[in-house]
Amino acid sequence: MESQHGNELQADLETLREGFSGLAGHLTEALGAVSAEVRGDVRSRMQKLGGDIDRAISDASSKGQQVARKMSPENVGGAIESSMREHPFAALAIAVGVGALVGSRLGR
Repeated sequence: MESQHGNELQADLETLREGFSGLAGHLTEALGAVSAEVRGDVRSRMQKLGGDIDRAISDASSKGQQVARKMSPENVGGAIESSMREHPFAALAIAVGVGALVGSRLGR
């Protein structure tokens, strides 16, 4: 069962990563009227942001897998709270991803 949840988490994280990549693409297209210098600067910042997001998602995924292996049903709440305190940005990224996935599923 743990493997199934891990696979679902990986799939959800990949969907989130693709969503961020799509967003970066749309923003780049929207900047078509901006001067080439500003556009290049924005593009490089978006690529850096995409790399940062990829690293955060990868880190969150590996940490989540480690926690899932060590967790027992009795201390799930404490482990989640501890993880959120230690890695607030990763927790926020996961929450945004889960919200986006739930929203996209409910919209269908």
